[in-house]
Amino acid sequence: MTLTGTENREYVLRVARERDIRYVRIWFVDVLGLLKSVAIPASELERVLEQGLGIDGSSLEGSARLAERDVIAHPDPATFQILPWRPAGGVARMFCNVAYPDESPFPGDSRHALRRVLARAAELGFTFLVGCEVEFFVFAQPQDDGPPRPLDRGAYLDQTTLDVGSDFAGGRSTTWSRWGSRSRAPTTRTVPPSTRSTSSTWTRSRWPMR
Repeated sequence: MTLTGTENREYVLRVARERDIRYVRIWFVDVLGLLKSVAIPASELERVLEQGLGIDGSSLEGSARLAERDVIAHPDPATFQILPWRPAGGVARMFCNVAYPDESPFPGDSRHALRRVLARAAELGFTFLVGCEVEFFVFAQPQDDGPPRPLDRGAYLDQTTLDVGSDFAGGRSTTWSRWGSRSRAPTTRTVPPSTRSTSSTWTRSRWPMR
């Protein structure tokens, strides 16, 4: 079942009350792909869902801060998710659509830019499934002031032993699933000098971006 915008807002407010959410991080991404964040207390959540949150638009223009301009960040309630890495809980996040005060789209909004590209592709008969591939390095605990040490010597697609690396991989997938994302094909890769790198391709979010 697809929830309407109003139903999504009511769902967010209900879950925030039931799960004792204290703060909600309002997330948006600038034109350079850098994540920006503003935290609001739960007491402001209903107002921000209805009216949006005023921010400085130049913060979305990367290093090209040519002029200060007021824009409104409108949280997308379909992206509401409790952050699973906070042990005590109480913190959630939502991504935003950014617009001018007259509700026209702000050109520096990366979500709007993606929608424009997808619409153009659709006119040409193409359909894109947009996701991300997360790659990172995993190192062992440091010893004194020595250089970083690889967690293990596993090679690409190796069946590794049941060590701390395997435990980490299992915990990673469990955490992502709690966040509503599925890892399609987690793999282990190597780069010189045999440093372990773990990656995963996510499927699309369960909520489509509108």
